[in-house]
Amino acid sequence: MGSAWKQIRYRIEWLALRTLAAVIPLCPRGLVRCGASTLGSLAFCFDRRGRVTSLENLRLVFPDRGEGERRGMARQAYQHFARM
Repeated sequence: MGSAWKQIRYRIEWLALRTLAAVIPLCPRGLVRCGASTLGSLAFCFDRRGRVTSLENLRLVFPDRGEGERRGMARQAYQHFARM
C-alpha cells in the first residue's frame, strides 16, 4: 500500500508542477507573488515536522526573541522559499 500511494503521490506532484510551470509565466507578477506567499503560509500550517524543526532551530539561534516573533520568522521563510 505504501509504495502504491507514493507512486500516486509522486505522479500528482509531478502533474501539479508541470501545470504550474505552464501557467505561472502567463500570470501577472503580483498574482504569482501573492499566490506563492499564500502557498508558503499553507505549507507552514500543514508541514508539522518542518515547522517544529524550524521553530526549534530559531529558538536555539534567537533565544531572546519571543515565540510569536520566531513563528513569524519561520512563516516568512516558508513564504520566501515558495516565492523562489
